[in-house]
Amino acid sequence: MREYNGALPSPPDERDWHIDRCLDMPSGTASFPKSFKVSWLPKHKDQGYVNSCVSHVLALIFECLYYKKYGRVVQMSTGFNYGCRWETTYKGEGLYMRDAIKTICKYGDVLASTWDNNLEVPEAIRVFEEAYPEIAKFAKKLIKGYVRLRTEEEAKAHLMKYDLPLFANTQMRYINPLSKSTAYHAMAIVGWTRNDVFKCQNSWGILDCPNPEIDDFYKKFEEVWGVIPMEEIKFTDVSETDWAYDDIELCKDLGIVMGYEDNTLKLDNNITRREQIVMIARAIRAVKEMIAETAT
Repeated sequence: MREYNGALPSPPDERDWHIDRCLDMPSGTASFPKSFKVSWLPKHKDQGYVNSCVSHVLALIFECLYYKKYGRVVQMSTGFNYGCRWETTYKGEGLYMRDAIKTICKYGDVLASTWDNNLEVPEAIRVFEEAYPEIAKFAKKLIKGYVRLRTEEEAKAHLMKYDLPLFANTQMRYINPLSKSTAYHAMAIVGWTRNDVFKCQNSWGILDCPNPEIDDFYKKFEEVWGVIPMEEIKFTDVSETDWAYDDIELCKDLGIVMGYEDNTLKLDNNITRREQIVMIARAIRAVKEMIAETAT
């Protein structure tokens, strides 16, 4: 049984978003089905004996986001967000949950086929900082924010609205009854079932407590976070009747064209040579990513 500490409880912070910022649901008004499960989940991950449970959960959430956005199954890098410690000071043990989710919101993640490793800190930090200037341009920024979920009702409402796993922290002893460890561990909450039992997905592989069930939200979850996905880009000056609409949507989904800050594409404007080079480079990266996905 793995007893080391990978997830550190986040200190209280009044600046954390409340669920009202992302859900149109006054407290106490929601009703929920008896059971629910996120509609699509990637395969179980195995962090091995690297202290990286937080990063494995965040990569899992990014894979769900990627699948919902692009309809493709990919593996996201755990080494990227495990090595990215610029939002906190490394002190030799674990990651604060808030710092980790704030960092991945800011910097995103890359496909595992683009860059990944399974190193322990501080080596993971060193190789990340060396690689970052080159791999940063491949980062997928799929999260615009995060909210701390403090009640069962809030957790269920977030799961149903976004159909995405939640980012949760609990103690080892609640995962496996044979463990007496009070060390903390990050897992993904993926739904709930009978009597308000929350179903989780673990990062210890398919044989070692892969689907723990937590039966007391208020006692056994130290903290729970939900991500707020990036809103889908809608170009306000592009009509579905435009003869190039399908090709425009394809280039938008692949990140080749992103439009202007006012959500326009300005199709009739001339482009500069610099803009042309940027779009060509984005197209090349998109093709490379698809080739890498096919190879894996």
